[in-house]
Amino acid sequence: MVEDLLPEIWNKIFGYLNKTDLCNVLLTCRHLYYVGSDPLIWSSTSICKERITPTSSLQFLLWPRFSRLSSLDLSESELGTQSAANLLKIIPQLVNLKHVNLSHTNLSDVCPTVLCSVVPLLETISLQQTRLTTSQAEAVLVNLSTSSSHLVSLNLARTDLSKVPPDILSHGLTTVLRVNIASTQLNPDQTKALFDILSTPGNILKHLIVRDVDLSTANLDSLSSGAANLITLNLQDTKLGMQQCRALFTHISNSTSLISINLSHVSLAEVPADLLARAIQRLDRASLNWTKLTAHQLTKLLDTKSKKLELQLEGINWDGVPAQLVVKYKMRGCLSIFRRHISSPGSL
Repeated sequence: MVEDLLPEIWNKIFGYLNKTDLCNVLLTCRHLYYVGSDPLIWSSTSICKERITPTSSLQFLLWPRFSRLSSLDLSESELGTQSAANLLKIIPQLVNLKHVNLSHTNLSDVCPTVLCSVVPLLETISLQQTRLTTSQAEAVLVNLSTSSSHLVSLNLARTDLSKVPPDILSHGLTTVLRVNIASTQLNPDQTKALFDILSTPGNILKHLIVRDVDLSTANLDSLSSGAANLITLNLQDTKLGMQQCRALFTHISNSTSLISINLSHVSLAEVPADLLARAIQRLDRASLNWTKLTAHQLTKLLDTKSKKLELQLEGINWDGVPAQLVVKYKMRGCLSIFRRHISSPGSL
């Protein structure tokens, strides 16, 4: 009976099973083992991270059923020196693998040469809080800037990059479309080098997260002109000063590319209201939570707010702002939440 059904039908049936149930079905007979091992069925499966140990060989990833595996999430697993080295040797053999998440694992003892050879083969990789050493980070960035790479998204958040030479850091990062370098302890020379390259045409980096990096001493001209050439920028909790904020908003008001900015937890109280409103109005999204905006700034901002602008203003003191503007802003927020709810799958 089971042999009478086409493999395509079995694939559809197996698609409704969780990983454990599917494995159990495969053990029932040879025919189901055969049809249930189709790589298409396993192309988007998740790996049981609880079974990963510091010495795991991970050779099961080379089984034929995983030949179409497109993403691999081993974040917060017990990867150790040996198992991480095994994984990095296996990844080049998984030709369909595009997305890898190794966040919150310990890669500090992995050979820099092996690590840097794997990163360009992928489209996205998360190395957040993986205890990378300076030599490992430097090797990855040098390889990105000097070799052909498929990488479009790189997450190095919570990695100490403070000792990476500024030119290596800036040239490596600007070869990737999306970069997360939050909490990376960048120094002023590094930020200047990075934003200087962002100010020039030809670099690939367009979406940048630098939240929780102290930019209080960053060169204001480099910072503001580089920021204006991005598409999205997260500067949350970066300790920007008054002059830096003014220069930033001046460049944003003339930018033709930036559509989204996050300045939460940055004091904007001394930015002229007209300049603030003019810059924010040309964006699609702005997060200004806990930014100490004055009543005058808020009034100007809300009075000129465009319909397309998605504005976040949590932690704001509304005293002195006309009631009708406050009500209008909060009603739009409620409608936005409602629209997202009814448009999400399975909401009705």
